[in-house]
Amino acid sequence: MAGIDGVLLRAAELTAAGRQAEAVRLLRPLVRAHPDNPTAWCHLAAALLDGERHEPALSAARRAAVLDADRDWPHRLASIALVELGRPAEAVLSARESVRLAPGEWRSHVALAEALVADAPNGGEEAAAAARRAVALAPHEARTHEVLGDVELTAHRLDEAEAAYRAARRIDPRSEHARANLALIARLRAGEPSPAFEPAAHRTVTRLALVQGAGALVLLYAGYPVPHRGLASIGLLLCLAVAAGIAVFTRKIPLAAWPGISRLLARRAVLGLAVLFLVTGFGFLLAWSLTLVMGPATVQPVALAWLATMLALGLTFLVRGSRNRGGRAAP
Repeated sequence: MAGIDGVLLRAAELTAAGRQAEAVRLLRPLVRAHPDNPTAWCHLAAALLDGERHEPALSAARRAAVLDADRDWPHRLASIALVELGRPAEAVLSARESVRLAPGEWRSHVALAEALVADAPNGGEEAAAAARRAVALAPHEARTHEVLGDVELTAHRLDEAEAAYRAARRIDPRSEHARANLALIARLRAGEPSPAFEPAAHRTVTRLALVQGAGALVLLYAGYPVPHRGLASIGLLLCLAVAAGIAVFTRKIPLAAWPGISRLLARRAVLGLAVLFLVTGFGFLLAWSLTLVMGPATVQPVALAWLATMLALGLTFLVRGSRNRGGRAAP
């Protein structure tokens, strides 16, 4: 057992030093030789998580949970992996089990807060309560204050988020997480969108243009030369789908950021034009569908909608191409 403990200690040191690959290479033979050791599986899951290998990390954490179902660590590791894999509802269940097994462990409450935020992007009160409980249990840990800041920032409670991040920086002045989010809060207060807005907007416009363009092409083909009234319902459903996509994206944007977004789109002319063409195509489709409900209509508005949408899509690829060239440029 002393030999196993020595290997686990060395693996933990390697993981903490950012040498996750070495830790994994050290732990793989150990779990093969001792497949019934839950602690070894937990260390392997932790090293894999730090190396961003989330699927094998989840498998290792679940193996540990099977071997020792009454221990909180495997469930906490599983929750972290599930959040990274985009499965927040499952992550919440694992985190709740971790808290149930170890209500006095601050890391379990941190995992629950992060899982709840991932599962409910508007930042529920339960997530805030879990984060505050973590702070109460470990006020000396910068991480608890960082997570509380994340929860408050997600809920657009900027004053509370700022206080939490400043507390984290008092404990750990080198906290890059707190520094970056304090800068983000300053941008939001100044009416500027977050740095993540532009790439998120680009992805959203691309996806919506693909959906709208494909739908317009189907309507154009089905309605040529004279569209029948039944196509109006398809057109309206297409408009509803696109509008839902826009609503999902925009509901996450605080009201204070909208003036800054307008300025950003004016500066980023290509992205701004892509948005304009997408909205123009949407307008043509909606007007055509409503007109067709009331009486005869031609397919010309659908053709214009498809053309405008294709222009929007082409501009999004132009934006992506310029970004890729910039990423390859020498410093």
